[in-house]
Amino acid sequence: MNKNLARIGERNGFFGKEHSPETRAVMAEKARENRAKLGYPGRLRKYGISDEVYFAKRAAGFKWCSTCKGFLSLDKFSEKAGAICKLHAGERAKTYNIEWRERNPHKSKEYYANGKHSDRRRKIGKKYGVTHEWYEQKFAEQSGGCAVCGGNSGKKLYLDIDHCHVSGKVRGLLCGKCNTAMERLDACLGWAEKASAYLAKYLNQ
Repeated sequence: MNKNLARIGERNGFFGKEHSPETRAVMAEKARENRAKLGYPGRLRKYGISDEVYFAKRAAGFKWCSTCKGFLSLDKFSEKAGAICKLHAGERAKTYNIEWRERNPHKSKEYYANGKHSDRRRKIGKKYGVTHEWYEQKFAEQSGGCAVCGGNSGKKLYLDIDHCHVSGKVRGLLCGKCNTAMERLDACLGWAEKASAYLAKYLNQ
């Protein structure tokens, strides 16, 4: 730890202690005092932004973007982006995702699609008591589609593994929509008949 920071912490009674609500209140007050001394964010001084300009922009509903190096209206910022506008926050996230995939090729969609991801093997084994080989065999038996409607997995890489919520016995592979409907059938006796009657009621209206 920086020696100066350690000395300041010891002097103020903060260093090496649990921060109680009273202590945090004192720390917050000291932070407010320090910000008041600056008048406006110190990082803007190098851009020639004066107190008058900064506070006038803030009062008018504008905020400084640290990437654009200028003031933008508040609707250009998201709540979680901090001092970065939505546009540059999105670009930063996109760049990060590309770099992450390059650093982690074993976690890419192609790797998942080949069924080589150990996490999935472990999860389906722990949750359903089946292997990836079982999934591949069942997938082939169902011609690569949902056992009910014949549809594919949609945006997901895999079909859902359907199982009885009472006995835990695995049954087959379903698409997301059919799996959700099957859960309703399991949970509510007569749901299918009630749903059919409901649809028939409004069929000719």
